[in-house]
Amino acid sequence: MSQKVLLSILFLLPLLIPIQAQFPGGSWEFGWETDMDTTYVLNLEDDWDLQDSIEFFIDNQQSTTVNLEIEYEFDDDLAIEIEGPESVSIPANTNETFEVTITGKSEEEIRSFGADTSMDIVVRARQTAGSTDVRTEEIDGAMKFPRILKLKPTLNEPTDELFAGSSVAVNLLVENEGNANDAISSAEASIRNCPHLSVNKLETLENQVVEPTGVNGGVGSMFELRVEASSSHQERMCDVTLTIYSEGAQTSHSSTISVQVKAPTTNTDKPVFEDDTTPDTQDNSSLPWLSSFEFIMAVLFASIFVRKH
Repeated sequence: MSQKVLLSILFLLPLLIPIQAQFPGGSWEFGWETDMDTTYVLNLEDDWDLQDSIEFFIDNQQSTTVNLEIEYEFDDDLAIEIEGPESVSIPANTNETFEVTITGKSEEEIRSFGADTSMDIVVRARQTAGSTDVRTEEIDGAMKFPRILKLKPTLNEPTDELFAGSSVAVNLLVENEGNANDAISSAEASIRNCPHLSVNKLETLENQVVEPTGVNGGVGSMFELRVEASSSHQERMCDVTLTIYSEGAQTSHSSTISVQVKAPTTNTDKPVFEDDTTPDTQDNSSLPWLSSFEFIMAVLFASIFVRKH
């Protein structure tokens, strides 16, 4: 083999070796520090404030520092925002953990997204040498919002007057301030100060599904109940409390109104005489009484008689 051929082979040999082999021995691993084997449930407060994070690790087993570019892939239409490091440097023989913060958008967007749909995220670590990709690894996971169930009943005071021995309609509005459908398992009424008052048609509330109110066209559910007063009910102001029970959350929620019960009208007027006058009172005295004219005339005659004699 000529000297020129040998020199050419020695010159081309480094170019034929894989690029990854040009880096120091060892490797690096990339994975989730947070348990993402199942769908991760985000930490969502009752006031819809979302402040959460997930973590990934990079274990550098190489003898030199490894520099990686980090990319995040997720749907921009999600009701969350994601922020994490865009580049990291991991010293040789070091395992480091990095945090990805997750914040929520508006309450309406979170409630509209609901609790039954998962949100996918992909995190990609890329090692480059100049403009050449040396190695790329990625991890993925799924997240979702927790189910928040919050029924809110509102009793409206009756527009008609309630008399003893009758009943009036009372409207009940049930709203769902959560992010998933809920149902009314049962309902009960309690009445203070009025043992002869009752609330009817409570059975119509059982197993009624209420969709989230204020999102996707949900407006709550309206029900008509009847408040009935017995015929012996006295005129009195009554406090009526209605309690509904959530099937999903196993909680109770109440609303209270005041209902005025009026007694039946009765005839309490005094008797009226036929001549519309008060009858004269008879004098039981047996002594005769003189009128003032007769008295004056008697005095005058007596004076004349005395002068003549």
